[in-house]
Amino acid sequence: MKWKITVPNIFHTLTKRWKNIDRYPIIEAVLFQCYTGMRPQEVGLIKMENVNLEDRTIIGGMKTQAGTNRLVPIHSRILEIVKDKYKLAQSLQSDY
Repeated sequence: MKWKITVPNIFHTLTKRWKNIDRYPIIEAVLFQCYTGMRPQEVGLIKMENVNLEDRTIIGGMKTQAGTNRLVPIHSRILEIVKDKYKLAQSLQSDY
């Protein structure tokens, strides 16, 4: 019996997500996770004070000692998503 090894094509997967970003709002969160490497719970716990739009960085993370409070760069592809969510959080007077 031969085993077929397949490697996921991450470029194709991300391209599909970007094409459908307006159809499915959850895709913004998925793309954010893909570009930052953050887990869903980590994303939900990002405090406004830890988002620096000028330097394009986020301080966040948890679970391991190395991952806690790490400096995460904001990739240019998701910068507008981050800015939009930041403005939304400000309008709601949210700490997160």
